[in-house]
Amino acid sequence: GRVGLIRVGEMLSGQSETILSKNHTTNNSYNNAKSYWTSTPFSASIAWSVFYYGDADSNNVTITYGVRPVIMIHPGVPITGGQGTPNEPYTLGDAPTAATYLIKNKVSSDINTSPTNGLFAIDNTGELTTSTSPREYRYIGANPDNYIQFNNELWRIIGIFDGQLKIIRNESLGEMVWQEDNSDETNWYLSSLKTYLNNDYYNTINENDKLKIDNYTWKLGASSDYKETAQSFYEYERNSPEAKWTGKIALIYPSDSGFATSGGSTTNRSSCLAKELYNWDDGKGSFADCYNNNWLYGIASPTGYWAVTTSIDSIPVTRAPAPTAHPHVFYISERFPFLDNREYHHGVLPTLYLKSDVEFSGGTGTNTDPYILK
Repeated sequence: GRVGLIRVGEMLSGQSETILSKNHTTNNSYNNAKSYWTSTPFSASIAWSVFYYGDADSNNVTITYGVRPVIMIHPGVPITGGQGTPNEPYTLGDAPTAATYLIKNKVSSDINTSPTNGLFAIDNTGELTTSTSPREYRYIGANPDNYIQFNNELWRIIGIFDGQLKIIRNESLGEMVWQEDNSDETNWYLSSLKTYLNNDYYNTINENDKLKIDNYTWKLGASSDYKETAQSFYEYERNSPEAKWTGKIALIYPSDSGFATSGGSTTNRSSCLAKELYNWDDGKGSFADCYNNNWLYGIASPTGYWAVTTSIDSIPVTRAPAPTAHPHVFYISERFPFLDNREYHHGVLPTLYLKSDVEFSGGTGTNTDPYILK
Protein backbone atom coordinates (compact mmCIF):
# COMPACT_ATOMS: atom_id res chain seq x y z
CA GLY A 1 0.00 0.00 0.00
CA ARG A 2 0.94 3.66 -0.20
CA VAL A 3 -0.01 5.14 3.20
CA GLY A 4 0.39 3.61 6.65
CA LEU A 5 1.25 4.49 10.27
CA ILE A 6 4.48 4.61 12.24
CA ARG A 7 5.58 1.36 13.90
CA VAL A 8 6.13 1.42 17.65
CA GLY A 9 9.76 0.39 17.15
CA GLU A 10 10.31 3.37 14.88
CA MET A 11 8.81 5.66 17.51
CA LEU A 12 11.14 4.26 20.17
CA SER A 13 14.11 4.73 17.86
CA GLY A 14 13.49 8.46 18.06
CA GLN A 15 13.89 8.42 21.86
CA SER A 16 17.10 9.97 23.11
CA GLU A 17 16.93 8.13 26.47
CA THR A 18 16.47 4.45 27.23
CA ILE A 19 13.74 4.82 29.89
CA LEU A 20 10.35 6.18 28.83
CA SER A 21 8.51 8.47 31.23
CA LYS A 22 6.34 11.56 31.24
CA ASN A 23 9.46 13.66 31.72
CA HIS A 24 10.76 12.73 28.26
CA THR A 25 8.26 14.80 26.32
CA THR A 26 10.91 16.70 24.39
CA ASN A 27 13.35 13.81 24.01
CA ASN A 28 11.58 12.03 21.15
CA SER A 29 11.84 13.36 17.63
CA TYR A 30 8.41 11.91 16.81
CA ASN A 31 6.60 13.53 19.77
CA ASN A 32 4.19 16.33 18.84
CA ALA A 33 2.43 16.58 22.24
CA LYS A 34 -0.58 14.70 20.85
CA SER A 35 -1.70 11.09 21.23
CA TYR A 36 -1.77 8.94 18.09
CA TRP A 37 -1.95 5.35 16.86
CA THR A 38 0.89 3.19 15.59
CA SER A 39 0.48 0.32 13.11
CA THR A 40 1.87 -2.23 15.59
CA PRO A 41 -0.67 -4.68 17.06
CA PHE A 42 -0.46 -5.76 20.70
CA SER A 43 -3.18 -8.41 20.60
CA ALA A 44 -6.37 -9.20 18.69
CA SER A 45 -8.19 -6.07 19.91
CA ILE A 46 -5.33 -3.96 21.26
CA ALA A 47 -2.72 -1.89 19.43
CA TRP A 48 0.26 0.19 20.44
CA SER A 49 -0.28 3.94 20.63
CA VAL A 50 1.76 6.98 21.61
CA PHE A 51 0.58 9.24 24.45
CA TYR A 52 0.87 13.00 24.15
CA TYR A 53 3.84 13.03 26.54
CA GLY A 54 5.86 10.67 24.32
CA ASP A 55 5.35 7.32 26.06
CA ALA A 56 4.21 4.19 24.23
CA ASP A 57 1.28 2.20 25.58
CA SER A 58 -1.27 -0.36 24.43
CA ASN A 59 -4.94 0.52 24.06
CA ASN A 60 -8.15 -0.96 22.78
CA VAL A 61 -8.55 -0.26 19.05
CA THR A 62 -12.02 1.23 19.63
CA ILE A 63 -10.53 4.25 21.44
CA THR A 64 -10.33 7.46 19.40
CA TYR A 65 -6.73 8.59 18.89
CA GLY A 66 -4.93 10.79 16.43
CA VAL A 67 -3.73 9.57 13.05
CA ARG A 68 -0.36 10.60 11.57
CA PRO A 69 -0.04 9.26 8.00
CA VAL A 70 3.32 7.76 7.05
CA ILE A 71 4.53 7.28 3.48
CA MET A 72 7.73 5.96 1.90
CA ILE A 73 9.51 8.29 -0.53
CA HIS A 74 11.18 6.47 -3.41
CA PRO A 75 14.98 6.58 -3.02
CA GLY A 76 15.35 8.25 -6.40
CA VAL A 77 13.47 11.40 -5.31
CA PRO A 78 16.04 14.16 -4.65
CA ILE A 79 16.08 16.62 -1.76
CA THR A 80 16.33 20.01 -3.44
CA GLY A 81 16.46 22.37 -0.47
CA GLY A 82 15.67 23.08 3.16
CA GLN A 83 17.43 22.27 6.42
CA GLY A 84 14.98 19.79 7.93
CA THR A 85 13.84 22.22 10.64
CA PRO A 86 10.20 23.14 11.42
CA ASN A 87 10.72 26.56 9.88
CA GLU A 88 12.78 25.32 6.94
CA PRO A 89 11.69 21.76 6.08
CA TYR A 90 13.33 19.74 3.34
CA THR A 91 11.83 20.22 -0.12
CA LEU A 92 11.60 17.39 -2.63
CA GLY A 93 12.26 17.49 -6.35
CA ASP A 94 10.51 15.57 -9.09
CA ALA A 95 10.82 11.80 -9.11
CA PRO A 96 13.10 10.49 -11.85
CA THR A 97 11.67 8.38 -14.63
CA ALA A 98 11.96 4.63 -14.14
CA ALA A 99 14.67 4.45 -16.80
CA THR A 100 16.67 7.29 -15.25
CA TYR A 101 16.42 5.71 -11.80
CA LEU A 102 17.69 2.33 -13.03
CA ILE A 103 20.53 3.83 -15.07
CA LYS A 104 21.66 6.01 -12.18
CA ASN A 105 21.33 3.46 -9.39
CA LYS A 106 21.38 -0.07 -10.80
CA VAL A 107 23.78 -0.28 -13.74
CA SER A 108 26.80 -2.41 -12.86
CA SER A 109 30.28 -1.28 -13.88
CA ASP A 110 31.91 -4.57 -12.88
CA ILE A 111 32.57 -5.88 -16.39
CA ASN A 112 36.19 -6.99 -16.08
CA THR A 113 35.44 -10.07 -13.98
CA SER A 114 32.78 -12.64 -14.82
CA PRO A 115 29.51 -10.66 -14.72
CA THR A 116 26.61 -12.23 -12.90
CA ASN A 117 23.02 -11.07 -12.43
CA GLY A 118 22.43 -7.39 -13.04
CA LEU A 119 21.77 -4.48 -15.37
CA PHE A 120 24.64 -3.66 -17.72
CA ALA A 121 25.41 -1.13 -20.43
CA ILE A 122 25.78 -2.73 -23.88
CA ASP A 123 27.96 -1.43 -26.71
CA ASN A 124 27.35 -1.60 -30.47
CA THR A 125 28.66 -5.17 -30.68
CA GLY A 126 26.55 -6.49 -27.81
CA GLU A 127 29.46 -6.58 -25.35
CA LEU A 128 29.40 -5.02 -21.89
CA THR A 129 30.75 -1.49 -21.58
CA THR A 130 31.30 1.24 -19.02
CA SER A 131 30.50 3.93 -21.58
CA THR A 132 28.02 6.58 -20.48
CA SER A 133 26.54 6.53 -24.00
CA PRO A 134 25.90 2.84 -24.69
CA ARG A 135 23.65 1.40 -27.37
CA GLU A 136 21.27 0.11 -24.69
CA TYR A 137 21.06 -1.39 -21.21
CA ARG A 138 20.15 -5.04 -20.61
CA TYR A 139 19.53 -7.34 -17.68
CA ILE A 140 21.76 -10.41 -17.85
CA GLY A 141 22.31 -13.55 -15.80
CA ALA A 142 20.29 -16.50 -14.52
CA ASN A 143 17.96 -14.49 -12.29
CA PRO A 144 18.54 -10.73 -12.07
CA ASP A 145 16.32 -8.51 -9.96
CA ASN A 146 14.32 -7.20 -12.90
CA TYR A 147 10.80 -8.02 -11.76
CA ILE A 148 8.09 -5.42 -12.26
CA GLN A 149 4.39 -5.39 -11.51
CA PHE A 150 2.23 -4.63 -14.52
CA ASN A 151 -1.51 -5.22 -14.84
CA ASN A 152 -1.33 -6.80 -11.37
CA GLU A 153 0.86 -9.49 -12.90
CA LEU A 154 4.53 -10.27 -12.56
CA TRP A 155 6.56 -9.11 -15.58
CA ARG A 156 10.31 -8.65 -16.10
CA ILE A 157 12.40 -5.86 -17.56
CA ILE A 158 14.44 -6.92 -20.62
CA GLY A 159 16.33 -3.64 -20.67
CA ILE A 160 16.29 0.06 -21.42
CA PHE A 161 16.23 1.18 -25.05
CA ASP A 162 16.31 4.87 -25.96
CA GLY A 163 15.01 5.76 -22.51
CA GLN A 164 12.17 3.22 -22.53
CA LEU A 165 11.74 0.05 -20.49
CA LYS A 166 11.03 -3.06 -22.52
CA ILE A 167 9.18 -5.64 -20.44
CA ILE A 168 8.02 -9.24 -20.90
CA ARG A 169 5.38 -11.18 -19.01
CA ASN A 170 6.93 -13.68 -16.60
CA GLU A 171 4.46 -16.47 -17.40
CA SER A 172 2.99 -17.64 -20.68
CA LEU A 173 -0.61 -16.92 -21.62
CA GLY A 174 -0.77 -20.48 -22.92
CA GLU A 175 0.18 -22.24 -26.15
CA MET A 176 -1.08 -20.64 -29.35
CA VAL A 177 -0.39 -20.60 -33.08
CA TRP A 178 1.53 -17.67 -34.51
CA GLN A 179 -0.53 -17.30 -37.70
CA GLU A 180 -3.55 -19.42 -38.48
CA ASP A 181 -4.67 -18.20 -41.90
CA ASN A 182 -3.57 -19.58 -45.29
CA SER A 183 -1.81 -16.44 -46.46
CA ASP A 184 1.30 -16.93 -48.57
CA GLU A 185 2.99 -14.19 -46.57
CA THR A 186 4.29 -14.58 -43.03
CA ASN A 187 4.50 -11.23 -41.31
CA TRP A 188 3.75 -10.03 -37.81
CA TYR A 189 1.20 -7.49 -39.04
CA LEU A 190 -0.80 -10.39 -40.58
CA SER A 191 -0.39 -12.64 -37.55
CA SER A 192 -3.46 -13.92 -35.72
CA LEU A 193 -1.33 -13.80 -32.55
CA LYS A 194 -0.73 -10.08 -33.12
CA THR A 195 -4.48 -9.56 -33.41
CA TYR A 196 -5.16 -11.52 -30.23
CA LEU A 197 -2.54 -9.68 -28.17
CA ASN A 198 -3.61 -6.22 -29.32
CA ASN A 199 -7.33 -6.82 -28.97
CA ASP A 200 -8.48 -9.64 -26.70
CA TYR A 201 -5.48 -9.60 -24.36
CA TYR A 202 -5.05 -5.82 -24.45
CA ASN A 203 -8.65 -5.44 -23.29
CA THR A 204 -7.84 -7.42 -20.12
CA ILE A 205 -5.20 -4.87 -19.04
CA ASN A 206 -6.38 -2.39 -16.42
CA GLU A 207 -7.04 1.12 -17.66
CA ASN A 208 -4.26 2.72 -15.62
CA ASP A 209 -1.58 0.45 -17.05
CA LYS A 210 -2.92 0.74 -20.60
CA LEU A 211 -1.93 4.41 -20.44
CA LYS A 212 1.68 3.40 -19.74
CA ILE A 213 2.12 1.30 -22.92
CA ASP A 214 3.88 3.02 -25.80
CA ASN A 215 2.58 2.73 -29.34
CA TYR A 216 5.98 1.53 -30.48
CA THR A 217 7.43 0.98 -33.96
CA TRP A 218 8.81 -2.56 -33.99
CA LYS A 219 11.47 -3.52 -36.53
CA LEU A 220 10.50 -6.73 -38.36
CA GLY A 221 13.60 -7.67 -40.33
CA ALA A 222 13.73 -11.41 -41.07
CA SER A 223 16.71 -13.72 -40.68
CA SER A 224 18.07 -15.77 -43.57
CA ASP A 225 19.49 -18.48 -41.30
CA TYR A 226 18.77 -20.02 -37.91
CA LYS A 227 22.48 -20.33 -37.08
CA GLU A 228 23.09 -16.73 -36.06
CA THR A 229 24.95 -15.06 -33.22
CA ALA A 230 23.04 -12.65 -31.01
CA GLN A 231 24.63 -9.71 -32.81
CA SER A 232 23.82 -11.00 -36.31
CA PHE A 233 20.23 -11.64 -35.23
CA TYR A 234 20.15 -8.06 -33.93
CA GLU A 235 21.34 -6.70 -37.28
CA TYR A 236 18.90 -8.82 -39.30
CA GLU A 237 16.03 -7.71 -37.09
CA ARG A 238 16.79 -4.08 -37.94
CA ASN A 239 18.23 -4.23 -41.46
CA SER A 240 15.00 -3.64 -43.39
CA PRO A 241 13.76 -0.09 -42.81
CA GLU A 242 10.51 -0.82 -44.60
CA ALA A 243 9.81 -3.92 -42.47
CA LYS A 244 8.13 -2.47 -39.41
CA TRP A 245 4.89 -2.44 -37.48
CA THR A 246 3.56 0.17 -35.06
CA GLY A 247 1.51 -1.13 -32.18
CA LYS A 248 1.40 -1.81 -28.45
CA ILE A 249 2.06 -5.50 -27.78
CA ALA A 250 4.34 -7.86 -29.65
CA LEU A 251 6.89 -10.57 -28.79
CA ILE A 252 10.57 -10.91 -27.98
CA TYR A 253 13.39 -10.79 -30.56
CA PRO A 254 15.78 -13.77 -30.86
CA SER A 255 18.66 -11.36 -30.17
CA ASP A 256 17.10 -10.44 -26.81
CA SER A 257 17.43 -14.05 -25.72
CA GLY A 258 21.10 -14.19 -26.68
CA PHE A 259 22.19 -10.92 -25.11
CA ALA A 260 20.64 -11.92 -21.76
CA THR A 261 23.42 -14.42 -21.01
CA SER A 262 26.12 -13.65 -18.48
CA GLY A 263 28.19 -16.67 -19.42
CA GLY A 264 30.04 -18.45 -16.63
CA SER A 265 33.35 -19.76 -15.36
CA THR A 266 33.74 -22.31 -18.17
CA THR A 267 32.42 -20.20 -21.06
CA ASN A 268 32.42 -16.45 -20.54
CA ARG A 269 29.90 -14.06 -22.04
CA SER A 270 32.13 -12.98 -24.93
CA SER A 271 32.61 -16.62 -25.95
CA CYS A 272 28.85 -17.18 -25.75
CA LEU A 273 28.18 -14.18 -28.00
CA ALA A 274 30.80 -15.31 -30.52
CA LYS A 275 28.98 -18.63 -30.91
CA GLU A 276 25.82 -19.14 -32.96
CA LEU A 277 22.94 -19.35 -30.49
CA TYR A 278 21.71 -22.60 -32.06
CA ASN A 279 25.08 -24.18 -31.33
CA TRP A 280 24.99 -23.34 -27.63
CA ASP A 281 23.49 -26.79 -27.30
CA ASP A 282 26.28 -28.78 -28.96
CA GLY A 283 25.37 -32.05 -27.31
CA LYS A 284 28.52 -31.94 -25.16
CA GLY A 285 27.60 -29.25 -22.67
CA SER A 286 30.50 -27.09 -23.85
CA PHE A 287 28.30 -23.97 -23.87
CA ALA A 288 25.99 -24.85 -20.99
CA ASP A 289 27.07 -21.67 -19.21
CA CYS A 290 25.47 -19.67 -22.02
CA TYR A 291 21.92 -20.93 -21.56
CA ASN A 292 22.06 -21.87 -17.87
CA ASN A 293 23.04 -18.32 -16.93
CA ASN A 294 20.33 -16.69 -19.02
CA TRP A 295 17.02 -15.70 -17.45
CA LEU A 296 15.18 -15.55 -20.79
CA TYR A 297 15.81 -19.26 -21.30
CA GLY A 298 14.97 -19.93 -17.67
CA ILE A 299 11.37 -18.78 -18.20
CA ALA A 300 10.88 -20.95 -21.32
CA SER A 301 8.45 -23.84 -20.98
CA PRO A 302 9.27 -27.24 -22.55
CA THR A 303 7.54 -26.06 -25.73
CA GLY A 304 9.31 -22.68 -25.73
CA TYR A 305 7.67 -19.36 -26.59
CA TRP A 306 7.19 -17.45 -29.84
CA ALA A 307 9.39 -14.59 -31.04
CA VAL A 308 8.28 -11.80 -33.39
CA THR A 309 10.94 -12.59 -36.03
CA THR A 310 10.32 -14.66 -39.16
CA SER A 311 12.66 -16.54 -41.49
CA ILE A 312 13.35 -15.53 -45.09
CA ASP A 313 14.13 -19.00 -46.44
CA SER A 314 12.64 -22.46 -46.18
CA ILE A 315 15.06 -24.32 -43.95
CA PRO A 316 14.84 -27.38 -41.68
CA VAL A 317 12.30 -27.17 -38.87
CA THR A 318 11.74 -29.26 -35.79
CA ARG A 319 8.96 -31.43 -37.15
CA ALA A 320 6.89 -32.43 -40.19
CA PRO A 321 5.48 -31.39 -42.60
CA ALA A 322 8.31 -30.75 -45.00
CA PRO A 323 10.16 -27.39 -44.88
CA THR A 324 8.49 -26.08 -48.01
CA ALA A 325 4.96 -26.67 -46.69
CA HIS A 326 4.75 -23.77 -44.21
CA PRO A 327 6.54 -20.47 -43.58
CA HIS A 328 8.65 -20.42 -40.46
CA VAL A 329 8.87 -18.28 -37.35
CA PHE A 330 11.44 -18.22 -34.55
CA TYR A 331 10.61 -19.38 -31.07
CA ILE A 332 12.73 -19.42 -27.91
CA SER A 333 13.41 -22.91 -26.60
CA GLU A 334 14.96 -23.75 -23.23
CA ARG A 335 18.45 -23.46 -24.77
CA PHE A 336 18.41 -21.46 -28.01
CA PRO A 337 16.15 -19.80 -30.62
CA PHE A 338 14.93 -22.12 -33.36
CA LEU A 339 12.30 -22.26 -36.08
CA ASP A 340 8.90 -23.87 -36.33
CA ASN A 341 5.88 -23.74 -38.57
CA ARG A 342 3.71 -20.76 -37.84
CA GLU A 343 0.66 -23.03 -37.43
CA TYR A 344 2.11 -25.00 -34.51
CA HIS A 345 1.66 -24.14 -30.86
CA HIS A 346 4.20 -22.49 -28.57
CA GLY A 347 3.96 -20.38 -25.45
CA VAL A 348 3.13 -16.67 -25.59
CA LEU A 349 4.94 -14.09 -23.45
CA PRO A 350 3.57 -10.64 -24.33
CA THR A 351 6.30 -8.03 -24.72
CA LEU A 352 5.91 -4.26 -24.79
CA TYR A 353 7.64 -0.91 -24.35
CA LEU A 354 6.59 1.41 -21.56
CA LYS A 355 6.39 5.14 -22.24
CA SER A 356 9.57 7.03 -21.44
CA ASP A 357 7.95 9.11 -18.68
CA VAL A 358 6.77 6.25 -16.46
CA GLU A 359 8.02 6.35 -12.86
CA PHE A 360 8.48 3.86 -10.04
CA SER A 361 6.63 4.36 -6.77
CA GLY A 362 8.34 1.51 -4.93
CA GLY A 363 9.82 -1.96 -5.03
CA THR A 364 13.34 -3.32 -5.28
CA GLY A 365 12.99 -5.53 -8.36
CA THR A 366 12.95 -8.90 -6.61
CA ASN A 367 10.27 -11.47 -7.36
CA THR A 368 8.73 -10.85 -3.92
CA ASP A 369 9.15 -7.05 -4.08
CA PRO A 370 8.85 -6.11 -7.75
CA TYR A 371 9.14 -2.55 -8.99
CA ILE A 372 5.79 -0.78 -8.77
CA LEU A 373 4.77 1.73 -11.41
CA LYS A 374 3.40 5.07 -10.25
